Amino acid sequence: METVSGRIRSFPRQLVRSAASFPVEALLGVTFFVLYLLDEKYHASDVFWLSFFPLYVLTFTLQRLNWKIPYVLSYFLWIPVRLLCKESGWAIGIAWLLAVILLLLGNKKLEDDALAEHDVHVVRQTFIAFLIGGTLLMVLEAVFGSILYLFTSGRNSIDKMLADIAVFVAFILFPLLCCTLLSEKPSSDNSRIIGILTDKVLAPALVLYAMILYVYAAIILIHWELPVGGVAYMVLSFLAVALAVYLLRTHFGERNFAWFFDHLSLICLPLLVLLWIGSLRRLSDYGLTTSRVYLLALVVLMTLFVLMLFRKRTWNFQPMALILACVAVLLTYIPGISAKDLGIRSQQRRLERILPEVLVDGKFPVSVNWTEAEEDPAVEALWKQVAEGWDYLKTNMPPDAFEERYGSYGKCPFVLLRGEKLYHPNKDGIEHNLTEKVDLGDFTMLVPPEEYIQKEDSVRVYFLSKKQQPDTLLQCPILDRLNAEASGQQLLVYENESYKAVFYWIIDYRGPGDNPVKNFITGEEALFRKAE
Repeated sequence: METVSGRIRSFPRQLVRSAASFPVEALLGVTFFVLYLLDEKYHASDVFWLSFFPLYVLTFTLQRLNWKIPYVLSYFLWIPVRLLCKESGWAIGIAWLLAVILLLLGNKKLEDDALAEHDVHVVRQTFIAFLIGGTLLMVLEAVFGSILYLFTSGRNSIDKMLADIAVFVAFILFPLLCCTLLSEKPSSDNSRIIGILTDKVLAPALVLYAMILYVYAAIILIHWELPVGGVAYMVLSFLAVALAVYLLRTHFGERNFAWFFDHLSLICLPLLVLLWIGSLRRLSDYGLTTSRVYLLALVVLMTLFVLMLFRKRTWNFQPMALILACVAVLLTYIPGISAKDLGIRSQQRRLERILPEVLVDGKFPVSVNWTEAEEDPAVEALWKQVAEGWDYLKTNMPPDAFEERYGSYGKCPFVLLRGEKLYHPNKDGIEHNLTEKVDLGDFTMLVPPEEYIQKEDSVRVYFLSKKQQPDTLLQCPILDRLNAEASGQQLLVYENESYKAVFYWIIDYRGPGDNPVKNFITGEEALFRKAE
């Protein structure tokens, strides 16, 4: 078996052979690199660059399957991705998950032992590729960086060259190296370390973790109370790792804790009950969101996978991976049944069921009486639930659809933030917090300003009129009061004849060297007007 150092020395010849063996993959990498160089003129979103890995894995998979026409056509997928891709963390995250599943599945039907051997090979070869690629990157950046530093002037040119080299390695050299290494036949050489990790570290850790979950389940049963919502994620993590270790042990044949893995399906059954109770509690308390739809899907799939262990003669791990991939595609890329769409519909029902009386013709009112919520904790708690649903829908619904259904308000008028989640952008700033209750007096109506603008010395709070022209409601001379060393409500509360603005925190940046235009920042604000 060729050593890592030998691979590095032979890398130039290997790169040429790889480009010839994987022409579409090489062309895809070159295309992304050229697009990166042109990105200053033709900007692409971050999602597009992150799509490189899934697109590359798809092309590599088609090549391994020897599907020649789809293999060639797969190159052109980058075009619709660049034109249509949107900023969606879930969509690109699931695409990466699907890419990993494709790599681990193999290109033919495999029994569990052969699948485990293949997966160990993938992990090992990928690690070697990272090692060689990282070493190559350091060598190239050291050489070219030194040349630029010694014979040119300008730090910006050096930084850009080093960034270009890193992208060149990431898009062209490293992927081709991975293709070459992954195409080699699996070998048990040096993979024994994974067996040791599985048998000596993960197996005893799983036994201990199972005991902890069983103890917690017993406490739940004795006290007859519902589990905390986060227990669902703990049980899911345990089951996922347990299944992975179970698969690896079929290849390495380790016997430590054999009694545990021989009866894993039975051991998992009580934990599945705990998983379902914790998940259903979380869903009943907060309704569905995108993440909770995925959580529910994982709970269902994990239950299915554990039950499949009872029928090992007819089921193995390859169908499990295929089922997971299909569910991920359905819940991410199919309109109407996607996790995002299901979450929107659930939050709409939850929101309109909680407080229908506050909606005016089905829309949010322009202002609400905050004094009522101040005096009744139950009303305040309900309004906070409304605010959670409002925030989710505002973030996930198309702006036109949200405005048509609920009205066009930039901020939810139902919740008054009290500083539970403070943002500290600069630990060196002088922070002023609102720690005492503000007497609103006649200003009892909380209204949602569309926006507030911070200037050099003040904050303008305003609505946008129908003509999209700012209509200033209140001028807040914050810097004047900072210079006068005001504190408490003297600094944080401003009013005129019609409106009162309350800021929950302000950070002062008047230290040496600060930009005078950005010498303070305001925190969450609330705007009140007098009751009619």
